[in-house]
Amino acid sequence: MLFNRPQPKALLPLLPVMLMTLAMLVANSTAKAASLEKGSKSFTAWVGSAEYRIGHVEKYYARVELGGSYFVKDGLEVGASYRVWLGNSPTFQQISIPVNYYFNVSQHFKPYIGAFAGYTFSSEDRIPGYNSYGGRAGIAITHEKAYYRAGIAQENYGDCNSNFRNCSEVYPEFAFGFSF
Repeated sequence: MLFNRPQPKALLPLLPVMLMTLAMLVANSTAKAASLEKGSKSFTAWVGSAEYRIGHVEKYYARVELGGSYFVKDGLEVGASYRVWLGNSPTFQQISIPVNYYFNVSQHFKPYIGAFAGYTFSSEDRIPGYNSYGGRAGIAITHEKAYYRAGIAQENYGDCNSNFRNCSEVYPEFAFGFSF
């Protein structure tokens, strides 16, 4: 039923943004880094793609996620996010709770690990919702009040059955956020 694999072509528009961000950070490495300290709050936007399959019909979607979080301890982020799948029918929506830890190895480059749990539901009653959980790892690049995150995630479908092509997916993640 669900095949959650980003399409490489959908990620190409993000390449110039990633390269400009990296160049900006390297050129201005003495600038103040985004705050990932206790008491900080952040807002994150994420874009990706997915494929939905039922029977022999495959449909492609753009995925957009918005989230907010709070740093309960230096480097420890707890949040909530909302993801919507757009561009085809039915639409899907996911609500998840992520927890991430950023390692303070340098001022601007911070490796991270994290875990998440969520619930996805469809705009059509005939398609049942499902639980998912997973983990992520990558590196965050911080600059002033902004940060860019690139990594990999593995998502496991807790309600996996014969309708799913795979019960687990691994996919790249790219996110941009602001801390305040």
